[in-house]
Amino acid sequence: MTVAGEMEGKMEKVGKSREELVLEIRRLQLELAKAEDKFQALAEQSPNMIFINQRGRIIYANRQCETVMGYSRAEFYADQFDFLTLIATESRDLVVKNFYKHMRGICSPSYECAVVTKLQQKIETIISTELITYEGDISILGIVTDITTLKRTERELRETQRTLLTLMSNLPGMVYRCHNDQDWTLEFVSHGCKALTGYDAEALINARSVSYGQLIHPADRAKVWGDVQKAVTQGVPFELTYRIYDAQNHMKWVWEQGQGVFSPQGELVALEGYIADISERKKSEEEKEKIQAQLLQAQKMDAVGLLAGGVAHDFNNLLTAIIGYSDLLLDGLSENHELRPDIAEIKKIGQQAAALTRQLLAFSRKQQHQPRILDLNELLSNMQSLLRRLISEDIELTTVFETEPATVNADSSQIEQVVMNLIVNARDAMPGGGKIWLATRSLTLTTEDVKPMLLGRPGIFVCLSVTDTGTGMSKEVMQHLFEPFFTTKEKDRGTGLGLSVVYGIVEQHNGWIHVDSEPGHGAEFKIYLPHVAERPEQKKKDTAAFQASRGNGEHILLVEDEEKLRLFASKMLSKHGYNVYATANAQEAFAAFACEQNHFEVLFSDVVLPDQNGLQLATSLLAKQRDLRILLASGYSEQPSFIETFQQQGFHFLAKPYTVGELLLKLKQLLAKPNKS
Repeated sequence: MTVAGEMEGKMEKVGKSREELVLEIRRLQLELAKAEDKFQALAEQSPNMIFINQRGRIIYANRQCETVMGYSRAEFYADQFDFLTLIATESRDLVVKNFYKHMRGICSPSYECAVVTKLQQKIETIISTELITYEGDISILGIVTDITTLKRTERELRETQRTLLTLMSNLPGMVYRCHNDQDWTLEFVSHGCKALTGYDAEALINARSVSYGQLIHPADRAKVWGDVQKAVTQGVPFELTYRIYDAQNHMKWVWEQGQGVFSPQGELVALEGYIADISERKKSEEEKEKIQAQLLQAQKMDAVGLLAGGVAHDFNNLLTAIIGYSDLLLDGLSENHELRPDIAEIKKIGQQAAALTRQLLAFSRKQQHQPRILDLNELLSNMQSLLRRLISEDIELTTVFETEPATVNADSSQIEQVVMNLIVNARDAMPGGGKIWLATRSLTLTTEDVKPMLLGRPGIFVCLSVTDTGTGMSKEVMQHLFEPFFTTKEKDRGTGLGLSVVYGIVEQHNGWIHVDSEPGHGAEFKIYLPHVAERPEQKKKDTAAFQASRGNGEHILLVEDEEKLRLFASKMLSKHGYNVYATANAQEAFAAFACEQNHFEVLFSDVVLPDQNGLQLATSLLAKQRDLRILLASGYSEQPSFIETFQQQGFHFLAKPYTVGELLLKLKQLLAKPNKS
């Protein structure tokens, strides 16, 4: 309604005079002018664009319209200016539709609209419009708010949220938010929960099917809860490692890192964090620790082996002297002399000690592989006293040997090592006592016989078996039985090397192992070695060897650092027709050789010397005298290649302890060969 119309209505009601009416009109016009001035003042200060559109023409635009849109007010107010120029193409239909709504008196709510500046920059806005009367005509008042930054921020936020959700979904573990309760009631969990727990997110959120707390290993729950509460009470992050059971009841190790979420008032409202499956890493760490422990144990065993080898070397020197002096005494006594039985007993005890030393070397793995024809029955009979010392008093050892010799071509010390390992293995399987049977038998195997045996083959074999009444083994254990470092024994009870060594030795002897066992029913290890028809060599009597092996004045350079053995060997060789020059080390040997150059027929040296090994000494002297014969002796060889090297270079080797007859026979054989000159 216009001011004049309003005044006429008032005149009709109150019957005012014309003069009063004019004054009232002027007062209202003044108030209206003030209101318009106030509106323009407010509009000019507004951070929003404000305009008035009257029948398609802009009749007012505030300063912000000029600033943002880039048009001057003169351009806005020009008769030919089309306000749709300001509207982006995609928003024009919506703007026109709302414009005609207003013109029909229909209110239109705020809406988003894209506008275009004079420089063709697009701006995203929200437009609020209202139908008003301005300067006596119906007009549209518009307030335009620039939301370009807000929309960009919203898009960036949505993209960030999408990226975070993608990252969380692709993480190998699960991201979570949960209540601070012992059920770990989840408010949110990423899709990685399926791979970790076997449950979908829907099943875990709000414990619809199962709570995460129920998945934690019962033995770990109290500690996990306590560690979390301690951390959130102190306001610090927590880091946990514990076990869970997944939907398939498989146990897994997990690592978790999280923290408490607090309100502005400091109240704990939730827990947030990340949980990852570390089962493989845990397994690797356990395997690494196991291997390190095995390596340490193997190093300990190697150190013990080195000690055993060193002791055996020194012991063999003494035994050589004891057995040798016994031979010298027996050689000088008549067959019916009263002292002869006593001296023979001394020699026998020395030989028994030598057998023990061989077993010590077998344990230390310093004994060289020297196969010969031997009778397993005889070998095992000689081992019985040692084997009984290996087992406890509550274990009964029974031997069952064939009456006929069980002859094989084997290294006696290595077979002794095999038997000791199997006996110890049987002993450890019977912590409460039991029985062990050690048996031999010769048999002919057919193709049908060997079908159940993985590596078996037809032929004539000697079977050496060790049977116990112990705990037995499952099929799974038997599949890994001969793998290095595999053991079912408790920590520090074994290296896991014993049976793998047994397997290697048996394979080296062209045989195989067959194992029968069931849990709770003991075990039987059967070792099959090829049978040989030859009989074991019978050693010649020493007296006969003495007579047949005397020297003829040949010159021998003797190198032996053990004084007692050096004196014995020198005396014994001198007594049996040799000229001996005795030295204690390589340096003395070089000096003697320089003085008596080309006078020596034989170098007889210990392999282990304090300043140089015997092999190096022999090589050096051979370079000076090509026809020098070499005889080396040792209780053990430090390197497995020594025996092979001896043979390749034509050297002879004599194992300690040796008898007088063995030494004399070896020298006679050596001197009988033509020299290399």
